[in-house]
Amino acid sequence: MKIIYIAGLYHTGSTLMDLTLGNLPKDIGLGEIYKGLREGFEEMCSCGQSTKDCSFWGDIHKTLKGKKKLDMQAKYDLVIATFVEKYGHDYILVDSSKCHPFNLSSNKNNRDMQGLNFLINKPEIDLKVIHMVRDVRSWSYGLLMRDERTKDELSLINQIYRKFSRSASARFLQWYWGHKKILNFLKKHKVETLRVSYEDLAMDTEVTLTSLTDFLEMNYDPSMLIPSESKSHIVVGNPMRFRKADTKKIKYDSRWLSSNKLYFSSMFLRPIMNFNNKLTYKKKSN
Repeated sequence: MKIIYIAGLYHTGSTLMDLTLGNLPKDIGLGEIYKGLREGFEEMCSCGQSTKDCSFWGDIHKTLKGKKKLDMQAKYDLVIATFVEKYGHDYILVDSSKCHPFNLSSNKNNRDMQGLNFLINKPEIDLKVIHMVRDVRSWSYGLLMRDERTKDELSLINQIYRKFSRSASARFLQWYWGHKKILNFLKKHKVETLRVSYEDLAMDTEVTLTSLTDFLEMNYDPSMLIPSESKSHIVVGNPMRFRKADTKKIKYDSRWLSSNKLYFSSMFLRPIMNFNNKLTYKKKSN
């Protein structure tokens, strides 16, 4: 069985990539599988049905209700088995779970790689990984804007800590540390990987998708340019999957270019900027 896993940090375009791949004849995207199994599914699927009525997730939703003591490995195996049962071995599962490499120590849930840990140990799986990256400035700006919309009642100490941990410089460091850990993981386990930047996907779309489909040993299909027509079943992912304006075509979010919030970090964290330029703008397989 073939599985495409979209690795990388959150807010890097994984849901967009999932929808895009879902336009290929044999690919079916399932969104952030690990997060859904760990934290629960959202109410609606990208197919337009509620999760409980979705032609794919509905059966899994019912099964898990009756087997609450299953561990994460068993739940993930259930998703794979259900996929094979519904679509057969010829179809390709796309998992856009990404990675969460910010734990200070490993834990029994393997959350750091969001289920990728499970897949690398399955010899029956033909695994290909897409390592999604996004310019550190664009990535940090998106999180800064999200944080400004989040207002919580906190103690003075927690307010000071949050102000530092959610600053532009802290986000730059988080981006650097996160991608370093992901790269080390992929290299250690010798995973077949292609790096794709959100910038290339959005601004050099056809060339990027052609290179991507070559890596996946598939044929490029022009329908990939219209994510809204995807046959993916995403029950956990970026809310943009429901907005026709955001999925009618692949386009770049350039709002960060007019912001002055990133000036200090961009100027003085030069090692991170050098790493960013190498990772984001130089096409390379890991």
